Order: sequence, then structure tokens, then C-alpha cells
Amino acid sequence: MVWIITGKMDSEMVDIPEEYLDMLCQEFAYDPVRLPLSEDPAQVLYNRTTLETIWDAKHEAVNPFTRRPLDISNVIPQAELRQEMQRYMVNNSRLDVISDYTRVLSEAEMRIFMQGLVSDYERLVNVEEEKRGVEAEHGRKDLWQKGKKNLRAEHYWKVLGQKFKHCWKVLWQKFNLLRLYCQYRRENRVVFCSIGGYEYLL
Repeated sequence: MVWIITGKMDSEMVDIPEEYLDMLCQEFAYDPVRLPLSEDPAQVLYNRTTLETIWDAKHEAVNPFTRRPLDISNVIPQAELRQEMQRYMVNNSRLDVISDYTRVLSEAEMRIFMQGLVSDYERLVNVEEEKRGVEAEHGRKDLWQKGKKNLRAEHYWKVLGQKFKHCWKVLWQKFNLLRLYCQYRRENRVVFCSIGGYEYLL
């Protein structure tokens, strides 16, 4: 049993065959690779992202099991195993979401995603400002006291509160999806930085 992210905000324990796991991080190796036999006699299975993360962090990385020099360019994709794992994902509904957040985004797709994220944030801010305006006009305490003041204002204030919660949930789900995109694909991290992704968020 391992923890698997099964949604944009959720994770749960899922029983996954051991041969599908990255043996270093104990996570589903959605992009399975092995090192050459000369570098790794045990032929341990890795998720490509795991090795890329080690390489990006050190650039003089060593194989975590053999302590031999690690050359990321030598990894051998496990195409047949990957197809088998993809069939496993399709047949296990709780793993379907992995195919979403592990895909590679083009620059255009990343820009559209980031623009949507900014628009959702602006919508959230506008709703919050509108809600505060109602509170300032009618008094927040009075709005909590049902029937004591303007019923229309009270209803509108509650609608804005529900709208704020919805906007926040949508924004958080998209932000978390962006985190997953960049966490699970090095290509997405590169694209995110190349378009000035952090400037979108500031």
C-alpha cells in the first residue's frame, strides 16, 4: 500500500503491485526507466522524474543504491512495462487522474493555464471586495442576525460567501494542478520558468 495522489487535492492509500513502484520513492513509476546493467546490476526500477530531480539538484549525482556515478542520459525507458502500467491505470478508476497531471504541456497550453489561474484569482479578489462592501454598508454583525435588518442584503451577503468559497476551491484546485504538472514533469518546470511563470503568480 502506498500513498497516491488520486485527485487535484486528495490522496489515499492504494494497493499497487510492487513491480510498478519507484523503489527509491515508493511511488507509482508512471514513466518507468532503468539504468544500464553496468551501472545498476540489480536493475532497480525508477520513475524518470526521480532521477531527474536528483540530477537537477546535484549535477554530480550518484546512483542511490550502488553509489556509482549517475548519468541521466543513460536511462533506458521501459516501454512495455509502461504500456502495462497504463492499462492498469485505466482499469483502476482511482488512478485515472495520474494521466492528467503527468502529461507534458506545450508553451501555449502553459500560458493559457497560467492566464486562467490569474483570472480566477482576480475573480476571487473581486468577490471578496464586494462581500466586504456589503459588510461595510450593513454591518457584519447585523447580517448575521437573521431577519433583524435588510433581508435582501442578508441574502446577497450569503450568496457572495458561497461564491467566494466556490472561487477559492477552483483556484486552489488549479494551483495544486500546476504544482503537480511541475513536480511530475521536468519539461513542465522548464516551460513554466521560460514563460516567466513566477511573474504570473506575483
